[in-house]
Amino acid sequence: MGVNNPDFFKKSRVDRYIDRINNERMTDAEKKLSEAIGQLPDTMSPMPGAENQKIGYMDAGAEEAHFLTMMVRDLGRQHDRPMKALDIGTFAGHTAGAIAKGMDENGGKVITCDVSDQYKPIAEEYWKNEGVADRVDYQIVPARKLLDDLVGKPEEHNTYDMVFIDADKTGYDDYYEQALKLLRPGGKIVLDNMLWSGRVTDETLHDASTDALRDLNQKIAGDKRRVAAVLLSAADGIMIAEKLGYTRQLRQSAGSPAPERS
Repeated sequence: MGVNNPDFFKKSRVDRYIDRINNERMTDAEKKLSEAIGQLPDTMSPMPGAENQKIGYMDAGAEEAHFLTMMVRDLGRQHDRPMKALDIGTFAGHTAGAIAKGMDENGGKVITCDVSDQYKPIAEEYWKNEGVADRVDYQIVPARKLLDDLVGKPEEHNTYDMVFIDADKTGYDDYYEQALKLLRPGGKIVLDNMLWSGRVTDETLHDASTDALRDLNQKIAGDKRRVAAVLLSAADGIMIAEKLGYTRQLRQSAGSPAPERS
């Protein structure tokens, strides 16, 4: 497919059906968020190949947001301490809120960062309406600086349950490497846009973002010593990498009883 193919971003009948089913479970707060994003000025997306898409294209949507909430909830069952997560790339706050919703009300926190506070009012209103504002630490800081600062603190290593990455695509490899240092064994890195609207499948396309994502997909697929991984076709391609090393003994040491063997 060519970069400027007008059919490049059209949703299929299956995609529209999936949206309709998943939208049935949108909360009132999510509906208000969707309305707010839909009312944004006709700013065009900065994503290469998506120049004709409104900025709202960057929103995760119900499918991905609900998936994140369920995943965080499952990760929380592995221990009884407050959860820790990172959301790299805030935009309007949907994914940070989804992660926060999966946390128990036990002091869990998701740190989310962006390089601009342009959409801060929309994000904060959503978190407030969703009832998770106290679980979100919103920082206006480049992702690389935030991650470098955290990695520079040994006490932060191996303590995070999830890292969600949806920022500048050329930085993904660095963010992945930093996230692995911060993630606890059994924790998960979730990377968005890993199909890049199909661009990674076209070997004739070689812009910086496409090459970076294509190379990282291959790298993670071969990173069998450090992670278990799967690439899903949901949304715009979701790569999930689980840090290896989680054991029942680790679960016990985290303060939770070991599951009974059936």
